[in-house]
Amino acid sequence: MQQQVFINDMRANFNLRRPKGDKPTNIYFVVRVGKRQLKLSTGVKVYPDHWNVRKQEAYISVRLSELDNLNNTIVNDKLEELKMNFAEYKQYLCDHPSELDRGVELLKKYVYKNNIMESQGLVLNPISWLEENIKEDANLTNTGRNSTKNQYLSYLKKFSRFLEVKGIEIKTFEEINSKLLSSFRDYLANDYVFIKKGKETHLKRDYINSLIIILITILKRAVEAGLLENHKYVDIVVKPLVDKEDDENEIYLRDEEVLLLYNYKPLNERDEMVKDLFILNCVTGQRISDTEKLDDVVNNVSGIDYITLVQRKTGKKVSFSLVFELAKKILVDKYNYQLPECKDYLINRHIKRIAKEAGITGTEIIQEHRGSDSDAIQLIKERSECITTHTGRRTFISLLKLRGWDSTKIQRYSGHKDMQMVEKYCKLKDIDYELYERNKRLYPDKLLKLVSETDYEGVLEQKSISQTIIPCKQKVKVLDYLFKEATLLKLQEYQKNGINIYKLKETVDVINAIKDIKRIDKVKVFLEGIDKTQLYERVNVLEPIIYKIARHNLDIVLYQLFQQKVVELKLSDSIKEVTEEDRINELWAMDYADKELEFQDTEPETDSEIL
Repeated sequence: MQQQVFINDMRANFNLRRPKGDKPTNIYFVVRVGKRQLKLSTGVKVYPDHWNVRKQEAYISVRLSELDNLNNTIVNDKLEELKMNFAEYKQYLCDHPSELDRGVELLKKYVYKNNIMESQGLVLNPISWLEENIKEDANLTNTGRNSTKNQYLSYLKKFSRFLEVKGIEIKTFEEINSKLLSSFRDYLANDYVFIKKGKETHLKRDYINSLIIILITILKRAVEAGLLENHKYVDIVVKPLVDKEDDENEIYLRDEEVLLLYNYKPLNERDEMVKDLFILNCVTGQRISDTEKLDDVVNNVSGIDYITLVQRKTGKKVSFSLVFELAKKILVDKYNYQLPECKDYLINRHIKRIAKEAGITGTEIIQEHRGSDSDAIQLIKERSECITTHTGRRTFISLLKLRGWDSTKIQRYSGHKDMQMVEKYCKLKDIDYELYERNKRLYPDKLLKLVSETDYEGVLEQKSISQTIIPCKQKVKVLDYLFKEATLLKLQEYQKNGINIYKLKETVDVINAIKDIKRIDKVKVFLEGIDKTQLYERVNVLEPIIYKIARHNLDIVLYQLFQQKVVELKLSDSIKEVTEEDRINELWAMDYADKELEFQDTEPETDSEIL
């Protein structure tokens, strides 16, 4: 029996890809056709705080810059065009009900006028669309040569090269199917070669299998944008290559080897930096991308440093204390929480040589299964040649396993999703336990010392409002971190003395701090369960001066963000909600009318007009 269709039930609206971000984000045209919801790319972007959710359009305002208004006009024109196209589409279905079964196909033709790709300036090139989509994705890590973003782009580049070599031209995402990706897999195994140490080398099979899996994952972006039917996407299945490579190829560094590295004195600052960051990787268990963030938020309770960070790869928040004394010596004593920046590819490039110069010796038998080879081959490599940035986390887990830690306890420090992954990272053999026990008995100086022999848990149970937070490599207090409290009080004093504070660099610093919305999440965990009433008076003192700075600069967002932080963190008994934009405009208009706003505000305010 044919189903009833009511054309007015076909509704559409515009959604932002990242509605809570602070950068221009893509606008999607979301349409429901029958029981299916499609998300189509509009090809335009907008700042989230320029978006009027109720009116479904970008703001045009005298308070915005001329360029912002121009960009937002382009956005609104495009959205109007799409709404008109959608109306034509609905009218067509009303006039041609026999075409209802082709509803999704017709929708794309009407919305994009038969040219989905060309409407986004991509000249019918799915690969180019994916590349642009990845480049614009603010959620992908983009630091370092081996960042997620760069890896994705590298995989697409290999796929594009394959299409070029084979003379294949694709114009739609539907053409990227199981057959094409299976051919790509075979090309990588049989034909693709690269130069390694002066020799032509084939790719490892585990790398090829991973590349295909990630490429299929990347293709999911086209589904989310409405450019590929989901049922066609889920039909993509590529059989992985048989990989006979041993899982035991990876090594960990023994206690004495970590100490050899620590005691080695490199000849230049770059090698010293690489050495130190790699050792921190070994004694904290964090990825290299997260080792650089160890100084982001550090909390000191009863003389013990606790680190809180959000792991870049997984987005998981972990809190832990420093376990090994060596971590404290490097992070605290040597660098005073101000770690240098070093990309992972630089560490991978130099750590093998540094390890060899430090005296790490011995050999390892490893297996490699490459290209079209039917079996894996055995190679003998020096231990120093087996070291990579991944060695650090394996070292941390293995060293703690030697000391009797269970996987559950280690997982709280490493941030792994499950205990199975912790076990996988442990690289211990029976002889490792024997060597550790022997050194413990006869040569204790060869073992890394722990910060505490009795407290390994790193669980933050006591919290105090006087706790020190260390963001952005500098120790500051909570209200300093959120609002630059000390600077604001100084500016208020300057203003009382008739100084025009609005041109000072310190005022700009205050504005930047308040507008940094990332600071909310970093502070929230430290304020949980704390009696915040002792902060009320201090926050209420700050409100009038922030109000004046916002008013002088006609910066409504500044004042609203201050209120948002206060409300979200419950820091005031008088600020309970964010004042609406229209109300703030009214208050400022009243200020102007009463001639209270001058080039320099010299009279101190005691009571704010904002509730």
